Amino acid sequence: MGLLSLFNDKPSTTGAVTMESIEEEEDVWRHTPFASFVGGEDVHSVYLRGRTPVLIPSYVVDFALRCTEFRPLAEHISRHAESLAWGSLEIEALRSWMRRVREVGMFISRGDLYAQAAAMRHPQAAPPAKITAIGFSTGGDRMDLVTRALTSFVENVRSHGRGADFTIADSSPHPAHRGRLRAQTGELSRDLDLPVRYLGEQEKLRMAAELIRRSGCRPEAVEFGLFDPCGTGAAAGTNRNALLLHEAGGAFSCVDDDVICEFAAAPRAESRLALFSDSDPYERWIFGDREGARKAVTYEARDYLAEHEKLLGRDLGDLLEGVRAEELDLSRVGLGLLRLLECGAGRVRTTFTGYAGDLQVPIPNSYFLHQKSRQVCFTDSEESLRAGGVGRAVLGRAPLPTLGGDGVSPGLAMGFDHRELLPPFFPVLHSADSVFGAVAWQCCAGSLSGHLPLAIHRDSAADASALPPAGLPREQRAGGFEFAQIVRAFIAGHQSAPHSDTATRLQALGRHLSAFAAQPAADFREVLHRVVLQEESRKIIALEESLRTEADAPDFWRRDMQDFIDRTREGMEREDFDVPFELKAGRTLEENRELMQKLIHGYGLLLEDWPGIVSTANDLRREGVCFSATTIGE
Repeated sequence: MGLLSLFNDKPSTTGAVTMESIEEEEDVWRHTPFASFVGGEDVHSVYLRGRTPVLIPSYVVDFALRCTEFRPLAEHISRHAESLAWGSLEIEALRSWMRRVREVGMFISRGDLYAQAAAMRHPQAAPPAKITAIGFSTGGDRMDLVTRALTSFVENVRSHGRGADFTIADSSPHPAHRGRLRAQTGELSRDLDLPVRYLGEQEKLRMAAELIRRSGCRPEAVEFGLFDPCGTGAAAGTNRNALLLHEAGGAFSCVDDDVICEFAAAPRAESRLALFSDSDPYERWIFGDREGARKAVTYEARDYLAEHEKLLGRDLGDLLEGVRAEELDLSRVGLGLLRLLECGAGRVRTTFTGYAGDLQVPIPNSYFLHQKSRQVCFTDSEESLRAGGVGRAVLGRAPLPTLGGDGVSPGLAMGFDHRELLPPFFPVLHSADSVFGAVAWQCCAGSLSGHLPLAIHRDSAADASALPPAGLPREQRAGGFEFAQIVRAFIAGHQSAPHSDTATRLQALGRHLSAFAAQPAADFREVLHRVVLQEESRKIIALEESLRTEADAPDFWRRDMQDFIDRTREGMEREDFDVPFELKAGRTLEENRELMQKLIHGYGLLLEDWPGIVSTANDLRREGVCFSATTIGE
């Protein structure tokens, strides 16, 4: 079939659509999650879930796959034709297929998406979530931070006429630190005149023993979820898992110990609600130092519990009530959200605030720009950018109430609707919250995350720094990624059955991970190497694209970006190219690879047994069994 005959092949069952009729349409469109298969020369078989396949010319399928944002069809056609230097013959041939591709479901409009989302109401919906507890995650000698955080949240809850239980979850491995925290928590409890509960190693051991006895779950799974048996030394995720079990069956919030209960609110946006998936909906501003960030941010008091409850536990249809289709921001909608809409359910199970202050990541600021973030604003001088790279003074938040999943899940101040099953956190190392977000998105049926247009104040009072690439020690220049990135890549390699329940999905993902990690070491490492190289390759491609598209970026930023790309590329041929940043020091290469295999296997076991563990925790809570220690009489 020649080129001209291909473009002359018009749909036989529908009339042509003129450019004028397309331009008159007010709606915007993007392609849906269809699959296409070669059906012969220049033709594809297009399949959508639950429908009969249809034959569509290959050039039309190629056009549709490029329509990844909501735009008028006329604009899609114009941009596509310009990119291929098409003439009038090709353009007219493509126009003639527009009605057909819409009829068969290859495109979805803003109006169609809005109608589907507005209809997403659970037939037996539970009432909106009411948060009854706040847990604080800490570890080490950090009593000053815990005191500041707890006091600020108690004052916030009281000032808004609310009540809540307060629990401190402590992952410190040192008995002296735990003893000091326990004793000073008692004093703080008396000063505040309210019970403050404590979950340390002894309390977690009692919890673990009873959960194993009652649930029949494997001891190694419970141990991995609540402790740090591999000795990584960073176990914030164990605290969050302990709080998930402590509050099983209810709604609660979990916050870090270095936050203060005050907020920087986003300016009023034109849209009222945003949807997203497969991307990062946050805007970020990076400052030269903490003082610069403080001057740029105005903090205000908000009803912390009420802000989370605006979204938590509510169906998407309820949240769209009173919101017009044109007030819905769809600029970050990806295929993941469209697939969720196909399943007909969507409820906000987790909520997150943004952050203002210390970012607490070891990766240079230039790394932001390959994360598909909505907006990143740097300071305009090289000195300020260098200072920002060290001080990590960042303001990051969603610009308006935002619903979706998988792109971002910052763990500073989270809300959980655990009336139904939620997954466990990866127990150890940095960015456990990002792994939690990926698992919740894949495994919690009909689950959405909600992001508040608020940034909570974070001040770690620490002098830890993110270093520009040239400032990194040579042994750490390779591995500009965290272990969580590897875990997320392994999770993404598993596809959950869309109509399975949450427990079944978690168990299936757990079997996938534990079986993968149970391979001989040589086979595990071969896959690990390929995953790391693929992730680093994607990073380089995205960063180089940023260099091409950020035409107005200052020269010093471009030099820094290029330096980061060069060092990432150099790292790909180092012997330890597969070892993440946080594991570079303190172990041999062989020990690190063994540790990574153990961690993946442990998380797989935890996911497999988690539904039974949570069910038992729910039963114990209903029976009035509580494993945390209270510091004063209730």
